[in-house]
Amino acid sequence: MKRLILLSLVTLLCLPLAVYAASIGKTETIGQGKWDIGVDTELIFDRDIKAKLYSGSNSWSGNISPTEIDYEGIKIEIEGTGVNLSGAWNRADRPDIDRLSRPVIKITYGLLDNLDFYLKLGLSDGKTKGGNLNAKYTGSATNFKIKIEGETIYDGAVNVSANLDANWRYKLKNAFLYGFGLKGVYPLEDNWLLGIDTSYIRHRNSYSGNISYTLSGDLSGQAEETWKGKMTFEEWQIAPYIAKKIENFIPYFGVKYSDLRLENKQSGGEKNKFKADDNFGVFLGTDYKINDAWALNFEARFIDETAISFGGTYRF
Repeated sequence: MKRLILLSLVTLLCLPLAVYAASIGKTETIGQGKWDIGVDTELIFDRDIKAKLYSGSNSWSGNISPTEIDYEGIKIEIEGTGVNLSGAWNRADRPDIDRLSRPVIKITYGLLDNLDFYLKLGLSDGKTKGGNLNAKYTGSATNFKIKIEGETIYDGAVNVSANLDANWRYKLKNAFLYGFGLKGVYPLEDNWLLGIDTSYIRHRNSYSGNISYTLSGDLSGQAEETWKGKMTFEEWQIAPYIAKKIENFIPYFGVKYSDLRLENKQSGGEKNKFKADDNFGVFLGTDYKINDAWALNFEARFIDETAISFGGTYRF
């Protein structure tokens, strides 16, 4: 009864937290006053982030006074009268995770026979999408003049339309990762186990961003631009599960409620915050006990993310 009450208290204390998906690792607790140490590698292949959507339109009418442009050492002069420009654009900021790797060292201490505390220290790196922009513009001028190196190449009326498409991505550099968590387990009859795991992970990665532009229509061209910034990941998770001991194997299955908080701060000062698109997921895996000291673990997670983790532990 005490173990059941303990497990219920852990559940109630953890439910108010905003949480995210991470490996639960091994299913059993290690016993009061005992230690173990292990390595765990988490690979996230896909995690959708809730998009931030923007849209707008603009227009301009007037004259373009003689303007000189130096393009890679080439002198270009433009001039226009009766100019009309108008356009509309849509932008979506959405840093979906394409790949995120997290190798960690995990140190566990048994607070009680059925309650463990653990600490995670490691690294993280990966890559994410960034977003996209689509804009459509039209323009006209009663007279438009273009000179290159003093020679007139166009002088007359003009009507143009063009589409601008842009896509950007982020490449995350290696960063220090830390986290901690609690695991509670209540043994049932016939070698069944009922458990719950809750954890927190945080890392802040520097990144290099890359954006590619494509212009099509009456005007065409391509260009790229790069910039730098930092992206902070904060993740909580709560994950109840059920497991069964079958000789040296302990297969398990569970559900989780999760949430991911992202903060993207560009070097220019612009800052945006994001949340995970999906919060509920499922996971399944198995422990394999080599002997009383050594054990291995494999786990896969679906719905809110596509991810796997694998590792091993040594119990002192």
